[in-house]
Amino acid sequence: WTPLLVAIQKGHEKVASVLLDRGADIEGAKKGGWTPLLIAAQYGNVELVRQLLDRGADIEAANSDGETALLVAAIDGTASVVELLLDRGAEYVNGFEPLHVSCILRDVPKTQKLLGNGANVDSRASGRFTPLTLAAAQPSNER
Repeated sequence: WTPLLVAIQKGHEKVASVLLDRGADIEGAKKGGWTPLLIAAQYGNVELVRQLLDRGADIEAANSDGETALLVAAIDGTASVVELLLDRGAEYVNGFEPLHVSCILRDVPKTQKLLGNGANVDSRASGRFTPLTLAAAQPSNER
């Protein structure tokens, strides 16, 4: 782990900014190919993801399992990170389809439209995650 990766994992946005200002490697990865962007996406820190993208982080960088920031955010992160990555041009990869994203975002109208147009409910992102499993993994806003 580099100091930058630790700062990102712990959610220390200002520390990460200082480290990047002082030349920390924005693509410096830990074992398994986990770059700062992938870690920020995994931990659901939209501000760190934004900061890294603004500074030129490779949005399509993948870990050794072929998982990009978009897929990592969909599985472990938050909907706001998924939205930011899509807004910045992240590509669907590893079987990741629009239906997966609409389920993650809990966008019922979009999900209904996609299903009405024949979206494959059995498609698997990264060979493992169906739209239903991704929807079920998202935290509920209901109390």
